[in-house]
Amino acid sequence: MGWLLVAGAVVLVVLTTVRSLLQRPPPPPEHRPIELIATDARRLGHRFRSLPRGVSFAKFEAIRRAYDDVLAEGCAALDLPELLGVLPAGDELDAERVRVEQLLCRWGLEIDDAA
Repeated sequence: MGWLLVAGAVVLVVLTTVRSLLQRPPPPPEHRPIELIATDARRLGHRFRSLPRGVSFAKFEAIRRAYDDVLAEGCAALDLPELLGVLPAGDELDAERVRVEQLLCRWGLEIDDAA
């Protein structure tokens, strides 16, 4: 009779565990959907490349950083290496941006005007 009590307790624990797993909401995604990242990359890339002459440094820097951030986000979503947040502004950062654009394009992230 004691084994019946133990078996009943085991069944109760299993059913409780299964029910709690089924009722638990799925974990939030680690990254935004890649389609949204690609859309933002196209939009910000276009803005970055078509800034008018004489635009203020603050506006240029804000758009550049936003574009670099979305490129880095695309790399993170695809688990690709990038140095956009590490390099100071200048030729090395510009070269890294081109490298990342090309890398993302090879992985299927369409970015307008990417070299």
